[in-house]
Amino acid sequence: MSQSFRRVALLVGLAAVYYLGAKLGLRFAFINSSVTTVWPPAGIALAAFVLLGYRVWLAIFGAAFLANVSTTGAVLPSIGIAIGNTVEGLLGSYLVNRFARGCRVFDRVRDIFRFTALAALVSTMVSATIGVSSLVVGGLLAWGDAASWLPVLAPALSYSASPRGRSRSSAHSSPRWRLNTKCASHDCTNDGPSS
Repeated sequence: MSQSFRRVALLVGLAAVYYLGAKLGLRFAFINSSVTTVWPPAGIALAAFVLLGYRVWLAIFGAAFLANVSTTGAVLPSIGIAIGNTVEGLLGSYLVNRFARGCRVFDRVRDIFRFTALAALVSTMVSATIGVSSLVVGGLLAWGDAASWLPVLAPALSYSASPRGRSRSSAHSSPRWRLNTKCASHDCTNDGPSS
């Protein structure tokens, strides 16, 4: 078997595993058919880049594009999402290789913490930002939908900003707490308040 055939077989196999993982993850989609909290391909891409090198990027990009375009039917947002997914894996693997000892990341506790901070937090934020921006620019998601974290954030920040000496019940009765929880309990992204 020739070297080029083995390389193509590796890329096709990796793309198939990524695609199947993406379709599995998209079964948990909410808000939009491309927005999910469970994304197994992030781990698949990271492992592939760490173990096989950056040269497998085309398999990740192609599979991410196919998984999203077959879900939404929208080409340009799917390209954006595929770019975000690919950059996530590339950035995560670069950071793991550079700062957490690459394939030996799980040998030392400090490397596991670096892995968590760099690969599980930093690189995933890049992918999420690019992906959501692609959906918004493509008209598949409204900024209000993209801000679905607001119902949790607004009351939490209001509560944490209350003076230290106040009791919990007085913090909940503050005007700011009541306004934020009222806003969070309604769809504030509509043109007007819901009744």
